Amino acid sequence: MPAAPAPSTSPPIPSAPRRLWQIDALRGAAVVAMIAYHFAFDLYFFSVADVGIFTSPFWLGMRMVIPAVFLTVCGISLVLGFRSGSAGRNTYLERLARIALGAAAVTLATWLAIHDYYVFFGILHCIALASLLLWPLLLLQGRGAILLPAFLGAAALALPHLVALSLFDRPLLLWVGLGTYFPETNDYVPLLPWAGYVALGIALARLAVRLDRQHSWFRQLADLPAPVLAMPFRWLGRHALAIYLLHQPLLLAALFSALWLAGRIRL
Repeated sequence: MPAAPAPSTSPPIPSAPRRLWQIDALRGAAVVAMIAYHFAFDLYFFSVADVGIFTSPFWLGMRMVIPAVFLTVCGISLVLGFRSGSAGRNTYLERLARIALGAAAVTLATWLAIHDYYVFFGILHCIALASLLLWPLLLLQGRGAILLPAFLGAAALALPHLVALSLFDRPLLLWVGLGTYFPETNDYVPLLPWAGYVALGIALARLAVRLDRQHSWFRQLADLPAPVLAMPFRWLGRHALAIYLLHQPLLLAALFSALWLAGRIRL
């Protein structure tokens, strides 16, 4: 009689994408926080109110937390949406292309509108590049499927605090994040340290997949129905890219119109 195969120790990845309302709701909450932050920034920009956007610990903290949540959820989504074979590769490439096109649109629009402070490497640029570079981590098996992304994530978060080289001050290398100064741009999310959150998201998702397969209590927790209060956040999370691209132009247009009607701005 042939020997029974040894049980696998690797955290299995679903063969088809699984969309969790909890992840969409978390992304949606980050969208709400992002809109609130940008509205506060617009109030400062138009000299409507001094909300302390660059001095308040609250807004400074939000400036760090919002991209961290988006990027961690990006890593989790990479794992949950992973599929092997050509169908999985095509889905991944389509998603990557949408994000890359969105990043290019942000760069072009801000270059035309505010040339001196245009966004050359913002949150979408970081998501696109990190998703591309960290894709091989989804193919790992065994304990390394959790430990290696966790190690790389921690290393990426720590490295900019340990290394700062003038080599990376060159315009073509500012996206790396190891330079000696903060460039003048309206949105700067360099690969280091921020890609570390994507790697940590991958590690968290692989751990969650393992728990889901091994423990019924975790599976039941993941399968809880979405409460009514989570539904708006879930919808926002499912349309986060479109909202990201449209919300700031709409906020600026609405605020400009209100100030013009109030006589605060003249054309």
